[in-house]
Amino acid sequence: MPRLTFIAMRDPIDRIFSHYNYIRGTRYAGACTIGRTATFEEWYESYKNFMPDLNNFEVRLLVSAAEAPDVAARADLDDCDVEPGEPLPEVTKAHVAAATRRLERMSFACDMDRLTLCIRCIAARLSLPLP
Repeated sequence: MPRLTFIAMRDPIDRIFSHYNYIRGTRYAGACTIGRTATFEEWYESYKNFMPDLNNFEVRLLVSAAEAPDVAARADLDDCDVEPGEPLPEVTKAHVAAATRRLERMSFACDMDRLTLCIRCIAARLSLPLP
């Protein structure tokens, strides 16, 4: 059976606000500590150059470590471990192009705001019963 790949992406702005609200409710230290007391603007300005979730996160997830090890997201790094220091490497047009190529190879890509519709389309394409 051929392998199918699926990605569901959120609107980047909505995702950042959601991430801030999540951090406000956590007990972590580091970047999460300031998120509990700072306004959204203060938190964003303090960490936008250091926290992958605030800095072209979708591109960093889609670019493989083989293509761009300095930019690719790392599963071993939790946002709450991040402290301002050296800024993240800049995401370039070449990184965006690599992420776009990876998206184009996906069997399905979906906007989270339309997830139910996407699931129905995938089920129809695979001749599965509708959920």
